[in-house]
Amino acid sequence: MQKKILFFLLALCTGMTSLAQSVTVESSLDSTVILIGEQLHLRTKVCCPKDARVKFPDFRGGSITDGVEVLEAGKIDTSEVGEGRRWELSREYTLTAFDSAVYTIPRVEVDVNGAKYQSPNEIGLKVNSVDVDLQHPDDIRPPKAPVDGVFSWGSGLLKASVSIWLFLAIFIICAVRLATAKPVTRKVKIIPPTPPHKTAIAAIEELKNGEREGEHLKEYYMALTDVLRQYINDRFGFNAREMTTFEIVDKLRTTGDASALDELHEILSTADLVKFAKYEASLAESDRTLLQAVDYVRTTQINDPAAEQAVEREVVVSDAGQRRYKLALKSGMALSFLAALGIFSYVSYQLWLNFF
Repeated sequence: MQKKILFFLLALCTGMTSLAQSVTVESSLDSTVILIGEQLHLRTKVCCPKDARVKFPDFRGGSITDGVEVLEAGKIDTSEVGEGRRWELSREYTLTAFDSAVYTIPRVEVDVNGAKYQSPNEIGLKVNSVDVDLQHPDDIRPPKAPVDGVFSWGSGLLKASVSIWLFLAIFIICAVRLATAKPVTRKVKIIPPTPPHKTAIAAIEELKNGEREGEHLKEYYMALTDVLRQYINDRFGFNAREMTTFEIVDKLRTTGDASALDELHEILSTADLVKFAKYEASLAESDRTLLQAVDYVRTTQINDPAAEQAVEREVVVSDAGQRRYKLALKSGMALSFLAALGIFSYVSYQLWLNFF
């Protein structure tokens, strides 16, 4: 029984020892001797089981020991070791000192799963002062030799260079266009006149809404015949406004539409009776003449949709316009050349400042 208890205690101690040895902390300096104000790095490495919670000391804005300041705590770098069963985490701290002395960097303490682990040894650091030549106090030289500046094309110079080529392109285009003997033209949209039948029907519709009785009867028939004579003039191409009813009808016999011609003859004859014989036409007759007039126009109209569409044509600009155009080209050439020259001078000056 005593042997079993002794074996159990021995196994427990061995397990605790192996558990404690499963986490190792190491720390090292990349240099143990520096000058005042120089920087060095303290590297801390932790090897622990995978998925362990590791918390490195921060030291941010403080010091690791009296006289040694921590300027920066780097990022934690993690890698897998032992076939992925363990983690190796490392972190670098940037240190500096401003007093010459020998310092002892203490052990770095790391928290792993709530337990504290330290690096095995303290590290010595020696900070030397800078030698000063007291015999030649005015002979001050920088710690490093002067380095020639490296020229780089900034966005401003790149935009300026592109602008030079743009203005030169404008200058060339203006020059080529000015040297071309071809006259300046422009496109105009020609809107055809309203077809005669549409004008006539619109005028007849206006008469329909006017007075057609009593003292207005004569005016109505005179206006109606004027509309029809104007339509005939525009549609058939002869001056019907200066012709009598008989002459108009005789002239239109070549159109070949007898029924339409009979309606026109009836309208004009009735209008002549009203105008010259003081014939009193009834309202029904005036309504019938309106319908006959509209029917005559629609029967004899020409439907040509293509002729009613606007047409674009190129026309030569007037002499005054030609002169203004050439003056604009010359002004564009002068302005673009001056702009390109000014930007080129600016770029050249910037290059001179960098290289000379």
